[in-house]
Amino acid sequence: MRGADSYRVERHGAYKGGVPPLAPGGGIAFPPAQAPAVFQRAWRQATRGLSESDIAAYGVSMFLGMHNLPELGQAMQPRLPVRALESYRQVARDYLALLARYRTQLSAVEYTREKMFFIRLLRALAQAARGARAIRGAGRLRAGFVI
Repeated sequence: MRGADSYRVERHGAYKGGVPPLAPGGGIAFPPAQAPAVFQRAWRQATRGLSESDIAAYGVSMFLGMHNLPELGQAMQPRLPVRALESYRQVARDYLALLARYRTQLSAVEYTREKMFFIRLLRALAQAARGARAIRGAGRLRAGFVI
């Protein structure tokens, strides 16, 4: 868990001026503090056991998938809502589509490694979302009892 957390920043408010929060030293932060807790749990699960450099590489891929790359002199803007769980699913699906499109330009090892990470992330997201729904559902059920 240390690797994923080392690429996060302290909790910040919403983006100010279109610039995403930066990690200490001016680096990018992923997952963002505004990401849903379900995504943050899924990210930790998907990156468990990876080297810090692999976590950083996947974090940069996800970060760039969430943002428009600005032209010189313009501020970076999120292209997807950072607080929406579906945004993270979309980026992972987009990355898998990109891998399929350029499969012939990647080594079999590289293709398989990248594909397996994003599939693992999507599965972790699905599992975390199911768990969150079950917890919310249990809370509603208990609230309905009168003792």
